[in-house]
Order: sequence, then C-alpha cells, then structure tokens
Amino acid sequence: RRPEACAQLSPYRMAALDPLNVVPWLWVAEDAHRVGNVQGVMEAAYRASLAKESRLREYAFTQLALSTIPADWPTWDAVFASAFVLQAHAELRLPSYLPIVAHCSAESARDVNVRQTCDRLARVLVEAGDTLVDHGIGRRIGERAGWPAERVELLEAHHAAYKKLALDGDTLASDSGHGSCRQLLRNVRLALAHARDGELPFARARLAESGMTDADALKQLRM
Repeated sequence: RRPEACAQLSPYRMAALDPLNVVPWLWVAEDAHRVGNVQGVMEAAYRASLAKESRLREYAFTQLALSTIPADWPTWDAVFASAFVLQAHAELRLPSYLPIVAHCSAESARDVNVRQTCDRLARVLVEAGDTLVDHGIGRRIGERAGWPAERVELLEAHHAAYKKLALDGDTLASDSGHGSCRQLLRNVRLALAHARDGELPFARARLAESGMTDADALKQLRM
C-alpha cells in the first residue's frame, strides 16, 4: 500500500510543483497517452518546451541512501548495502519519452506550431538536460524540427564521446553486487557524482578534461 502522501503526488501535481522542469511533463504526457488523450499529450509537449531544465533527479534517492550507510560499518556490510542501493536504483521506474517523441514526429513537425514547440523542447533537452537520454532524445527531436545536418552530426559525435568517456564500465544495473569491491566502489563514486552534477554535465566535464575537440569527435564518429 502506497503512503497517502505519495498517492496524492499525481503527474499533474508534480508538474504544478515543478513546472519549469521537462520531466514532470513527461509523466503528464504518458498519463494522457495511456487514455488516448491526444490534446493532453500536445499540451504536455508545449509546457515541456517552455521548461528551463530537464532534471530527472533519479540519483537523489541513491545519494540519500548511500549517505546513510554508517562510516564505521564493517567493509563487507557497507559493500553489501551499497550493492543493494544500486540494484534498487536500477529498478526505479522512469517516465517515458515516447508520447512526446511521437508527437514530434517528422510528419507532425510539418505544422509550424508543432515544429516550434519541438524545436524549443529539443533545445532544452540538449542544452539543459541532465542525462544522456535527454541529449539523445533532444538530438532526434531537433533533427525532426529541421536542425541543420551539421549540427545534428556534431551532437551525435558528442553523444558517442560522452558515452565512451563517462560511462565505460558503468554497471549501475541489477548485477552491481556481483563484481569486485573495486568496481562496486567505482559505481558508488559514479552514482554520487551523477547525483551531484547530473549525468550529462558530468560527461561534458570528462570530455573537456580529455582535450577532445569537435574535429576529433567527428573523426571518431565517421571511422
């Protein structure tokens, strides 16, 4: 049974509490799509396009749970608890982008109003998103909204570089407890960094530290 306070936190209530964040509007769009409310999906996409950021905040749970593990616990107990937290993190249900992506189809974007909405939404996801999914979805929507091919290709190159530099070896998944202690500790540090900075800003920082130029990223993409 869900606590009463949680039961009251509907998609529309989340959107009212955090209207300038894309993510609550994803939940609203998903809810509208589930009941066949096409106008509701359109309205959610429009409101999402007016957002200032896309903050999933999924790592907030991980950060809170990991921070409660006592520093004086025996190493094995701390490792076991950390593995349990990472497994729970991997099983979190996240909102679907599919209704809004479908709304921003290439065919729908022929309508100037839809195209403007999708262009704004793509910009928010690419420029102010906090996950690699935001970046990837934003790039796809931007392409449908008519972004120049050169811009889309550079974003694709950056996306590939972000994944390679920031996420290689990331095992924040259900098997997190079966690796070495060193790997688990790396995952804990990575989860906390993502919670602090956001997954996408963390990846961008790693790319900047690597010294990779746009030309380098494009060259790797075209190989």
